[in-house]
Amino acid sequence: MRTVSLLLIATAIAVVAHASRDTGPVHAPPAVPRTADMPSHTSSPFAPVSTQATGSAGMVRIPAGSYMPLYAEDGRVSVAAFRIDAKPVTQAQYNAFRPAHGSTEAADRPATRMTRIDARAYCAARGKRLPSIDEWEYVAGASRTARDAGNDAAFRQEILERYTRARDPRAAVGSTFRNAFGVWDMHGLVWEWVEPSAAHAGHTKGEHDMSCAGSASGATSTTDYAAFLRFAFRSGLNDDSAGAGLGFRCAADA
Repeated sequence: MRTVSLLLIATAIAVVAHASRDTGPVHAPPAVPRTADMPSHTSSPFAPVSTQATGSAGMVRIPAGSYMPLYAEDGRVSVAAFRIDAKPVTQAQYNAFRPAHGSTEAADRPATRMTRIDARAYCAARGKRLPSIDEWEYVAGASRTARDAGNDAAFRQEILERYTRARDPRAAVGSTFRNAFGVWDMHGLVWEWVEPSAAHAGHTKGEHDMSCAGSASGATSTTDYAAFLRFAFRSGLNDDSAGAGLGFRCAADA
């Protein structure tokens, strides 16, 4: 049984390239100044943010809870209450922040080709931040009807199929499904930036062997193939990575 599981994990890791094949080459575009690094007397290169564009508009409050991460030394991880964007940031929203970044003809499509630095700057300008990896995984564990669908085999299979399906670059934000938390597009629209944490450092910075059987070492489940794909994908990213299949959404403290 263990042999079968390892073979399935190997297959799952192998399709990362297929799942992200239209993500485009990872590259380092011109650096975007971090909001925190901009002197107060210096005019920002970005468009001003209106009051209506900040705060909790378009966000969902996520209650405190816990989830079982793919890699955990101490079992379930507690997550404090927080808020998260109900949908990924759109091209229209990002263009209002950084004009002429993307196509105005695809305003309702997810904003992509941003580095983590870009995404952080956008969220910070709106009084928000990127979700932590635990916050994102906690919300992503919800199916349409259950907030914790970690043991739902059918849901896991659906997510895996979404990941291994060629991404439709014309798909609009809100085109997948709304989960039990009230959050849209957690799976199958674009990969999303998160803030790494010390607890997951070895699996998000390429320090852990994420190939085949190596990825199963220390895993809490050897059958959550979609989660293996997420961690394998993240392990190849750094703050300057960007691609056509990589977007983001913002979060904030409750």
